[in-house]
Amino acid sequence: MEWNRCNRSLSYTYDVTSTVPYHKYLINKDYKVLIYSGDHDAVIPYLGTMTWIKSLNLSLKRDWLPWYVGGQVGGYTLQYTQGNYNLVYATVKAR
Repeated sequence: MEWNRCNRSLSYTYDVTSTVPYHKYLINKDYKVLIYSGDHDAVIPYLGTMTWIKSLNLSLKRDWLPWYVGGQVGGYTLQYTQGNYNLVYATVKAR
């Protein structure tokens, strides 16, 4: 199977400058949130994602743990919490 782009004109004009305000609002809700970043993401490096997550001042519930796919490490997760709000940050390893 080969991937082919079928639409060469992508009219993407909407951009969000920051998602931090959304997450600060969600902290007061009873939500479970998953945020993920690729280890080799050139647009938003995983350290950038970690920086804004840390700006939420959540408590670290579980330190780095690997997750697996087919017996191989697929990435790592951190879990944060505040009240009933839970955020899992996952990295995704590149092949």
